[in-house]
Amino acid sequence: MAKGVAGRNLSRREFIRGISVGAAGVGLLGTGAFAAEPAAGGMKYRKLGRTGLMVSEISCGTVPLTEENVAVVRAAFERGVNFVDTASAYGKGKSEEALGGIFKNKSVRDKVIVCTKTSGLKMGADIESSFVEHVEGSLKRLQTDRVDIIMAPHGASAPEHVQNAEVFAAFEKLKKQGKARFLGVSTHGTYSEVALAAINGGHYDVVLTMINVANTIPALMDQAKAMREAKMKEQAAKGKGKARPLPEVCDMRPVLAAAVKKNVGIVAMKVCNNVPQEIRDKVPAHFGQASGMNLFQMCYKWVLSQPGVAACVPSMTTMEMLDQNLEVPHKKLAEADRRMLEQAVVAASGQICRMCSTCSAHCPRGVKVADILRYRMYYTAYGERELATESYRELAAAERVTNCRDCGTCEAVCPAGIQVRSRLRDAHRRLA
Repeated sequence: MAKGVAGRNLSRREFIRGISVGAAGVGLLGTGAFAAEPAAGGMKYRKLGRTGLMVSEISCGTVPLTEENVAVVRAAFERGVNFVDTASAYGKGKSEEALGGIFKNKSVRDKVIVCTKTSGLKMGADIESSFVEHVEGSLKRLQTDRVDIIMAPHGASAPEHVQNAEVFAAFEKLKKQGKARFLGVSTHGTYSEVALAAINGGHYDVVLTMINVANTIPALMDQAKAMREAKMKEQAAKGKGKARPLPEVCDMRPVLAAAVKKNVGIVAMKVCNNVPQEIRDKVPAHFGQASGMNLFQMCYKWVLSQPGVAACVPSMTTMEMLDQNLEVPHKKLAEADRRMLEQAVVAASGQICRMCSTCSAHCPRGVKVADILRYRMYYTAYGERELATESYRELAAAERVTNCRDCGTCEAVCPAGIQVRSRLRDAHRRLA
């Protein structure tokens, strides 16, 4: 992760402000910091699968969205961003409320494609009434009479979560009432498997999932496959008989291919993940010069170059981030920089968490390992310390690091070979 001269961890904001790439000083802020004018040439738009909606390549996430940074979202809308992703859980409803302050101006609302999620939807006996209740609450907070995309569930983590007939029936009811236009789903754990199930199931129009360089680079997928096979051979050599199958690293290329075939819209989240922090020491001094982009911009451009991706949804909390991100659609990732990016990510493979949740699924103590590592990323890579600490403290005592007995199972099953236990201890030190 990025370090300052004193060795302290840098958030994304600090990283953007303090580091330059390239011997000629191509700064991470680029030349457009606090630019008053829109990005040259205006925004570019892509069709969001079978919805037919044309969405801005760079769109708005809203974690977190507050009264202090809502001006950034307003500015984004004014400069051509027309898709916003939110959820009832973000800020315990405050993100939707902040957007509602913008959307009470109907002329603005009519120009923006709004996507929200049914956070906390219980897959119990009465999904329909719960679904409707969630949507009604979101509509009230958003100060609108409809959402363009409703995602249910929020954070699906198993294939069965995207195969619920009652969810589909509840959505159809809302659609007939004009309160929701299209059905989507967002994915967290085992996201490649879940996204593929949602796409192939035929009910979902849009999938919001993790797409980044760490789950789409061919060389990295080959490396992960070789590591998996070596581990299984090692198991067998230790006298355990036939090696048990180990989890595979998340490979999003088949997911994107399926989305193209089925005409399902793909919106990419966690596009940077913790990649910039982990690879900055593994790239040469001239990295980025040929493209005129910084690490974050190249991560976005990489994802936008993947077939099937309609948009990226970064949360932009400062005007610097907005200015940088709006430059991306009009940049070109030079072949030399593409190769260096791939090589750096492969070299840093053992430091880049794929957020596949394999660790959590295998923890004998029930520790929420993957969630804790995600909260740690919010803290160290995104600079969202309040969100990270609050999320960690909401876990049950048995789900926190204090219940870990240092057995090492998480590291044994990690497809990427990450030193999970040291990260858990660091997360607890920061977040407890």
